[in-house]
Amino acid sequence: MAIRNRRRKVGASDRGVNLAGRPAQSKTWNLLERLDTQRANVLRFLDDLIVPFDNHLAERDLRRVKVRQKISGTFRTTAGAQVFGTVRGYLGTAKKQGKPLLTALRSVLHGDPWTPDTT
Repeated sequence: MAIRNRRRKVGASDRGVNLAGRPAQSKTWNLLERLDTQRANVLRFLDDLIVPFDNHLAERDLRRVKVRQKISGTFRTTAGAQVFGTVRGYLGTAKKQGKPLLTALRSVLHGDPWTPDTT
C-alpha cells in the first residue's frame, strides 16, 4: 500500500543547533521519527477494522468526568469519585454495546446487572 511506503524527507532547515553545539531536533523532526518507528501501531487501523481511526471515543469518556469536576469544583470524597466513575463506566459500556441505558439501569436496580458479551 502506498501510504505505508511513503517517507517524508526532512531538510536541514528543520534541524537547528542546541546549546551543546550538536544539531537540535525540531518538533517536526521528533514527530516524524516517532511516526516512523511506530509505523505499525500508527497504521494499525488499516489492517484491523476493529481499531478506530482516532481516539475520540476515549476522549469523550474522559470529558464527562472533567466537566463534572469543573461544575462542582471537585469530588467531595474519593468514594464519591469512584462511584461516579463506576456508574459512568457501566453506562458507557452499555451504550457502546448498543444496550438501552434505562434498561441497563433497571437491571442493576433489580439486582440482575447486565454484563457485556466477552466473545
